[in-house]
Amino acid sequence: MKNLFLVLLAMTFLSSGQAFAWTMSANFENGTLGQSAIGNSGFSEAGTFSTGSGSTVTFSSDRANSGSKSAKMSMTRGDGGTYGGITYQNRVGSGTEVWARAYYYFASPWSWANMSGGYAVIKLLRGVHLINSSGDNAGYLSVFSDTNADIQLSNEPGPAQSYSSPAKYDLDKWQCIEMYVKLSATRGAFRIWKNGVLVQEDMNTKTLGSSSDVADLAYFMSNWNNGVVQAQTMYIDDVVITTDRPGQTDLVGNPMIGLVNGSTPVPTPTPTPTPTPTPTPTVPASQVLLQENFDNASFTSRGWYDGATAAVDTTEKIPGSTASMKFRFLPGGVKPNPADGSYNMRHAITPTESVYLSYWVKHSANWVGSAKAYHPHLFYFMTNLNDSYVGPAYTYLTAYIEENQGFPQVAIQDGQNIDKTKIGTNLIGVSENRSVAGCNGNQPVGATFDCYLSGSDYWNGMIWKGPTAVYFDAAQKTGWHFVETVLQMNSIVNGIGQANGVVRHWYDGQPVIDKSNVILRTGKNPTIKFNQFLIGPWIGDGSPVDQTFWIDNLTIGTARPSSTSTVKPSAPMGLQVR
Repeated sequence: MKNLFLVLLAMTFLSSGQAFAWTMSANFENGTLGQSAIGNSGFSEAGTFSTGSGSTVTFSSDRANSGSKSAKMSMTRGDGGTYGGITYQNRVGSGTEVWARAYYYFASPWSWANMSGGYAVIKLLRGVHLINSSGDNAGYLSVFSDTNADIQLSNEPGPAQSYSSPAKYDLDKWQCIEMYVKLSATRGAFRIWKNGVLVQEDMNTKTLGSSSDVADLAYFMSNWNNGVVQAQTMYIDDVVITTDRPGQTDLVGNPMIGLVNGSTPVPTPTPTPTPTPTPTPTVPASQVLLQENFDNASFTSRGWYDGATAAVDTTEKIPGSTASMKFRFLPGGVKPNPADGSYNMRHAITPTESVYLSYWVKHSANWVGSAKAYHPHLFYFMTNLNDSYVGPAYTYLTAYIEENQGFPQVAIQDGQNIDKTKIGTNLIGVSENRSVAGCNGNQPVGATFDCYLSGSDYWNGMIWKGPTAVYFDAAQKTGWHFVETVLQMNSIVNGIGQANGVVRHWYDGQPVIDKSNVILRTGKNPTIKFNQFLIGPWIGDGSPVDQTFWIDNLTIGTARPSSTSTVKPSAPMGLQVR
């Protein structure tokens, strides 16, 4: 039996920012079919932002996630968005934690496009609406979709939005979308889950414009920027919003409302047989930049510098190899065991606009990495615009090849390019004096973005994750797997960076990240090239367990072997409309 609407489940006395914890829900079971989905078991308010459009929000028995009814949102072409709102039981302020969850069903035929034909966002879950001390709007904390069906985090009080996650919305099936926010005018917290799996997290950005702002309501579906492109229908069910910390947790221990059945999902991608290692594909001689087989620990004699000490392992290795490099993290260690070496290893490479990396990797059966939604960092490429000892996190461009929570991951940062006078302003198509990885606009390339203060400087980040976990059980972790990445600078035409840069990543020969519309450099830096490779594993909060991974037969070249793909220039990107 689903919860009744507006049930106050808890009256626990908390801090001044959260005087009484409360829980409210809408299951739509008691409403009259065909009538507006408000009142008993429904929303506090519902309707359309386009008066007279004919769009409706009604109680329906067409389908339900649980029980027999849901809220049906029927949209007409050109409508600015239907909505269902719930007014908070009590307004809440700084220090309060808020969770909001709903099940969504987008029925075919369905389109994420809009009437303008350009990029825009759809505001699907605006779980926190803020007002200031005068009662005026102070922004929303929301979960969006874009025209690519990417799940996005939107933090209007923060310095920038929206941040895309690697997850997408589904059609013709129920999906659970949940958000969590801790309200703070200095450093808040924001998480998003899809079907109980964490897909987005920002633990650095403020979530209040002022410490006196308060939250008063939530919208489950809201504005469709630039209007719906066609008549279509969606459904919402099993809505919950609460300030009472839930008892259920996700896979890394974060409290969440979770799924209706109370289960905690475990990623279960289709297992692939562990491949028998074969010789590493040979990059044509003219393209080879670096070959490191880790046969012995005499790294400096082979051109490695900046410490360049690490353990080699003659037991764990791919067939035909002499040894591998061993990375053992002790509990609490931010770097591999210092007794084994410095694990700061850099190598210069011939400057190139296109770089290829491949290596074999194996993990201990208990490998969990950081066990958090960030880190460990593993491998890095830097460029000729920085010196040969530059710290990788704040540069003109750093690329990261790594993994997180079992998912393959590629990321970039270019904090030194940020126009600090235009934080949160979308400069794409406006100025080439800007960053590409966040803070000055977010590219519509299916990535997660970050923009945050580190001391007195703004730093940024842009992350792509593979769609499924690949290191998800002991059998997968303890086998040798072949990893490949290609990064290719975009072209510059008439002083303008074109959206034709390449970011690709393969796991055992299968593509898991494939982007060919990325801007990695603007017209400000037309001569930037990759010229430095760094091995530097790092878990910022310390390793949660004693765990190990190994790499073998690492190759760096200018192209993937047998690759014949070409990338055609495209027109400059325009402004994003939100």
